Amino acid sequence: MSKVSKSPIYESFAMLHPSGDLMCYTNKKRANWYIKLSLAKWINDNTFQLRFEPKGKGKSHLPFYTQKMQNICVVCGVKEQINKHHVVPYVFRSRFPEKYKSNTHHDIVTTCTSCHEQYELHANLLKEKLVKDLGIRMQQDKSKEEKFNNKVLSARYTLSRYLNHELLDKDGNVSTLPEDRLKQLQELAQKPLYEIKDKHQSHWADGVIEGLKTENDFVKFVQMWRQHFLDYAKPQFLPLYWSVKHPLCE
Repeated sequence: MSKVSKSPIYESFAMLHPSGDLMCYTNKKRANWYIKLSLAKWINDNTFQLRFEPKGKGKSHLPFYTQKMQNICVVCGVKEQINKHHVVPYVFRSRFPEKYKSNTHHDIVTTCTSCHEQYELHANLLKEKLVKDLGIRMQQDKSKEEKFNNKVLSARYTLSRYLNHELLDKDGNVSTLPEDRLKQLQELAQKPLYEIKDKHQSHWADGVIEGLKTENDFVKFVQMWRQHFLDYAKPQFLPLYWSVKHPLCE
């Protein structure tokens, strides 16, 4: 089950150009960074204005970035159990060249856990097809030490979610663990990890990305995933101006 965000994903702090024009909406952390360095001043509780003349006016030329985003599931519209969803799977986007990897805002949307998990069934099938077409093995054989480490890390992760009340049952309610299961997880989580010196150097996603040679290849790859999300998730509440054709580099 996907992790639910504890705080609003979109905070919608307006960043203004010195001229007063809206440049974009951003989060509180970024707003405070400008304020702390005396690079901006507060206009009101949710609006700050730059004190310096930037090179341009941000992304004000792209209407997508000058709208307030809603903290709702873009698929069904609910406001509860919301999380970020990477339209282009993170396993691929994280391997993009930096100039493509840094422009991700358009392709990170909000979905509820139910819609996310339903769509992921289809997304995983596409991943498997991409890998199969390249003749790559998606699963790699792991050593006993690696398998043991994975169990320990899984136990630590489950415990962390349980202690932070983030472990949910199938109905989305905070889950409880039987006493014996909790004790088993605690004992496993305390075990030290093996040092793995001969780790697998390749990942199945590397082979997929290595097949993208030109900017046009990356554009087609991204647009394929956007269209796939539209076809299989069938989102009814996407932000205005969200588009399969949205530029890869802005």
